[in-house]
Amino acid sequence: MTLTTDPVKKLRHSAQGSRTFAESKQVRIERAKSVEPNSKYNIQDGDDNYTESPDIAVITSRNDENVEPEKKMRETTMFLTAARRISTPKVNRACTPIEVEDLTEEELDAYYFDEPEAEPNFSKFDVKKYYASMCEKDDLLPSTTFLRQIEKPTCNLSCLLMNEMDVRPIATTLVNNSKITELDLSENDLGSKGMHHIAEALRENVFITHVKLSRVGMDPTGVRYLQECLKCNKTLTHLDLSTNHLNAKSAVYIAKLIQENDFIVELVLRENDLDDEAGCKMAKSISSNLTLRRLDLSWNHIRGRGASEVVKAICENVELVDANLSWNGLGEEGSIAFGKYFMKNHTLRKLDLTNTRINFTHLGHILKGLKLNDTLETVKLTSNPFTTDGAIAILKCLELSSTSVLKNLHLEDTPVDDEFLDAYEELQSIRDIHVYHKEPNKKKITSILREKKLENYDPMLLLFELMRQENMRLIDLFRQFDKDADNNITKQELKDGFLKFSLELSEEKLESLMNKLDLDENHNIDLHEMVYGRRQAAHVRHLASKDTVGRLSESMKHLQTLVEKSRKQKYDALIQNIETKQETKKKPMYRRESAASLSFEITDEGRKTLESIAPINIES
Repeated sequence: MTLTTDPVKKLRHSAQGSRTFAESKQVRIERAKSVEPNSKYNIQDGDDNYTESPDIAVITSRNDENVEPEKKMRETTMFLTAARRISTPKVNRACTPIEVEDLTEEELDAYYFDEPEAEPNFSKFDVKKYYASMCEKDDLLPSTTFLRQIEKPTCNLSCLLMNEMDVRPIATTLVNNSKITELDLSENDLGSKGMHHIAEALRENVFITHVKLSRVGMDPTGVRYLQECLKCNKTLTHLDLSTNHLNAKSAVYIAKLIQENDFIVELVLRENDLDDEAGCKMAKSISSNLTLRRLDLSWNHIRGRGASEVVKAICENVELVDANLSWNGLGEEGSIAFGKYFMKNHTLRKLDLTNTRINFTHLGHILKGLKLNDTLETVKLTSNPFTTDGAIAILKCLELSSTSVLKNLHLEDTPVDDEFLDAYEELQSIRDIHVYHKEPNKKKITSILREKKLENYDPMLLLFELMRQENMRLIDLFRQFDKDADNNITKQELKDGFLKFSLELSEEKLESLMNKLDLDENHNIDLHEMVYGRRQAAHVRHLASKDTVGRLSESMKHLQTLVEKSRKQKYDALIQNIETKQETKKKPMYRRESAASLSFEITDEGRKTLESIAPINIES
């Protein structure tokens, strides 16, 4: 038997399994004899060579009438399956005929080989159809919420009541998804198996950067799956594992996650069951991590030695910028750790110690580190029982500190008194700092405003508040300032106009007012520009009327009080000046001291009569 240059079909896998080339060819010849003469294969008895016919028709043998119908159907199915798997081999036509029996199977493969398979076209990959096929495979209904967001950067699948089976096709689809960068699976019952599916997807996906897995029923096994997959993941930067009842057992894998992953920037572990034991297990990893920028451990049970270790780790970390330890029992041990290590930290910018059981005694340790720290800008000490004396001590400490750069201090729920306000005023005269406080008898949070003067307010608001209280029209105000009546107000006229109302503005405030009102920058203010300024002031007043609990309303009321006080002082001084001049004129003219020396009582009417005739009588 020889190989010819005619194309032949090579059957690699027949219905009965893998065979050698010779066996496969023999099976193919025997089955092809049952095909009609005009079929695809035209073979005659005793002929090993065959050619390909254009028509394709497969008809089972009609000589098998005694075979059972089931057997005939099975043979037909096997033949059709084998026929579909037949591929056209290529023959090296440059070679001479070779005896098949003389060639080994490796040598046959050199002459007979399959057509190369076409490479898949990923540009035509339909991710929605792929997800639907995965759901069909698992006998599930596709999630329309996921289908709507499958090609968007943010995918929010929270509160969909999904279980481990529902999330499996989603995880399979996420492996090859290149659109989604933020994934939220919160409020779903994933369990450990569901976490396994998500972990495998994150192991392969290189596009997702934010993952939120809050309240998903995660157990220590699920945390372990996540920790193992994140060894290979280099794109995930934000991870939220809040409200999953994670305990000391889970803390072992959390510590490994923090230690082994060098790409996570933000880690949220709030509202879990992490206690002092868990804090001790995670402390070393937190201290050595070089990428973590924000850590949230709020609403846990970290206290005692665990609190001390966590505080020490946060202070020793060289990259951490924002740390949240609120609603934990730091107490004395945590406060001592702050006083000992916080002065050595040079990266932390924001620290939240809300409701951490810091009393007046513990506060001294906190202030020891706070005084020497040179990077912290915002600190929250809300709802701590250090009373008003503790709040005053904080301000005194910041006043004496030469290195602190604190800008925002939150003391909500701490009562204050006049002594605190005086200390705050002294501190603000030294540095720019804002203290936030919640009055016990109020339901609003406002900033503590020190007693301001009129010079501290916007001069444009001051100008039109003065006009409103003087009950003047805008044209009247303009004429009051336009001294030379040329329909333009210069900087000097503006200064003189304020002096008429007993208000003296600094050069800086006058320059600021000119810049706001001089729209065409010709160093003059005309009536149209004054109208524009009044509209801006009216808009601010309108906002203040709506902001009944904010700083804007408080500032406008304070400005109104100051203007009224200034006007009252002005008129009191004017009246006093007039009375002084009248008394000076009346003294030599009417000789009132002579009338006052009379021994009898003089009524008001009699006094007027006496004064009118006193010069004549006195001269006489």
